Amino acid sequence: MNIRLLLILSSGLLSFAQGAQVGQEQAQDPREDQAPVHWVTKLGIRSLQVELSFPLIDRVVLVPDAATYLDELSKWSIGGRWPVLIEDDFLTPMFLRRFRPEEIIVRDSVGEWKGHTAGKRAGLEKIVVGSWGGDPDSQSITETFAAQGYSPPGVIVTSVLDPAWTAAIALAAGRGQPLLWLDGQFGKPNATLDDAQARRLRKRVEDLIIESGLPYQVIGDAIDTLTICRSMAGKVRIQIPDNQRVPVPEKYREGPIALTDYLSRREDWSRYAFTGWIFGSEIRCVYVAMCSLFLPRESIALINTYPDQDTWKSYVMGKAADSLREQGFDVLHTQGAAAGKAPWMESLASGFGRDILIMNSKGNAGDFHLSDGVATAIDVPVCSVPTVVHFTHSWSMRSPANSATVAGRWIDHGAYAFVGSVHEPLLSAFVPPDKLAGRLVGMAPFLVACRWWTEDGILVRPCRINTFGDPLMTFPSPNRVKRQRIQQPAAYGRKLADRTRTLMGLIQTKPSGDVYRNAVKSLVLLGRDDLAIQLWRLAEQQDVGDNAAEAVLGSLFRAGLSDDFLKAWKHMDEPQERERDMLWHLMESRLNPSIKADQLEILLLALRRSMPHEDVKRLAPYVDRIFGRRRVREIIMRELERSPQPDVERALMRLLKQYP
Repeated sequence: MNIRLLLILSSGLLSFAQGAQVGQEQAQDPREDQAPVHWVTKLGIRSLQVELSFPLIDRVVLVPDAATYLDELSKWSIGGRWPVLIEDDFLTPMFLRRFRPEEIIVRDSVGEWKGHTAGKRAGLEKIVVGSWGGDPDSQSITETFAAQGYSPPGVIVTSVLDPAWTAAIALAAGRGQPLLWLDGQFGKPNATLDDAQARRLRKRVEDLIIESGLPYQVIGDAIDTLTICRSMAGKVRIQIPDNQRVPVPEKYREGPIALTDYLSRREDWSRYAFTGWIFGSEIRCVYVAMCSLFLPRESIALINTYPDQDTWKSYVMGKAADSLREQGFDVLHTQGAAAGKAPWMESLASGFGRDILIMNSKGNAGDFHLSDGVATAIDVPVCSVPTVVHFTHSWSMRSPANSATVAGRWIDHGAYAFVGSVHEPLLSAFVPPDKLAGRLVGMAPFLVACRWWTEDGILVRPCRINTFGDPLMTFPSPNRVKRQRIQQPAAYGRKLADRTRTLMGLIQTKPSGDVYRNAVKSLVLLGRDDLAIQLWRLAEQQDVGDNAAEAVLGSLFRAGLSDDFLKAWKHMDEPQERERDMLWHLMESRLNPSIKADQLEILLLALRRSMPHEDVKRLAPYVDRIFGRRRVREIIMRELERSPQPDVERALMRLLKQYP
């Protein structure tokens, strides 16, 4: 069966969207079923059609490196696709917990990914061609698409010199998009380009699209999305044009603005596409792509910390909750006192377990306001399943590669898409929740739904809202779209279940710390936190629990077993920042006058390096009571010597004055 026939068979999706009025509160009269479909609904349907047109094989393949990742992707075809992950100890188990595959295959390395730049580019393009039923030796990507009668909805800009190529190749093959190659230095994610640098980058990107020969000039033609899979600055400093219907206050006319909003515009600021951005390590970028392509998105947390009055009233979430529930989403709607600081801090103890978070807040890059208090970036929950985040808030994406910021922490904790602001944007820069929900229900891709469109007539100028993730990812209604899986056991690699059984057998015959550690890791990958915990406890009884402590830590955290977590923590040599967050989130309830001295010592040795001043501030009253004022000052002085960050130093100096 060829691609054209597969797409025809899935074209019934259009009947679902026919007549949908994107962003409106009520559905159109069904008698008007011949009304034209909105351009954004067509875009979402085009993306979802591709997903549903290829069989989804019910397996996940874990690989050790980039070369083996490519070898596995080369097996994708019109006969089926499946998730492929470069294995790690945090992102991989999280994906597997949500996807829950019938089969997990582990592969050995095929060696290094060798070759020069041109050869590597050609190799990636051949994988896309092969996955779409073309001849890799004689056809290009665009020729393959043309032969299938397929028009791609977007393009991907990447570089084989940047680790985000790992996301680019998966999204090119998975969504049916051409690869455009952009080398060079355009800043780091936390940086800001000046006007001249940004103009050069914007022109190079548009020139690449022009060279592809694909129609892109207006929204609704062919190319409507641009996916940047590479490192670049997140902001550009330009003067915001004053040619829109809503006046811009003088203090907001100077930049910065979000580079993801700037790139897909022309000189006259008119938009030709919507941009998503993926950056980071090879492991993280693979994870972002695989989550976008394969995970269901069915459970949503709506958290509103705004008062139901004045301007804030437009951003309440009741109507959004109702419309999403009607479509079959599992919705948790929190507001008022329930969105206060105490409930938030209590919820941190076992991680965030929803597919989607849409949250309204106020604050700065490193903090966010709840309905009755302020939390900081270190109070961003650790995700227990992969999460998509929309954060109505100022500054959250000022420095998205910095874990001391709200967006940086969410991304580090497992968010695979994030919408937030690089600066103070004005509240009206964000699409209100009821309109956003209507757009998502109408099949608008998530990152596209989060921007104002030309026909909205307001705030269509370049904006400060940045969009991290895959711009073609949709939220299809659980009531209407169910993606079926095909059972097709792999004839290669090794089943993780078989490896686990072998390890469990070795525990009976040749037990050792390493065997326990590997067995616990395998059980975590299989989603059996319960068995992993039991096995670690057995290792503790046999005095080899230190080897498995790091492997079981996440399981103990998700189970909320703080006492067991503390036992395992004592075996940790160099805990990472995320693991320190787990410790603090579990111990939050014990930060009171009854805290024990040994527990206090554990926390003092586990200050989070991104925001040590916040941890010291929280512990100082209890250290003062138990150990005395001198100890408080010693801790502050020690952190002053350790930290080179000016903002941390200033905060510690203020704290020092509070404890003379």
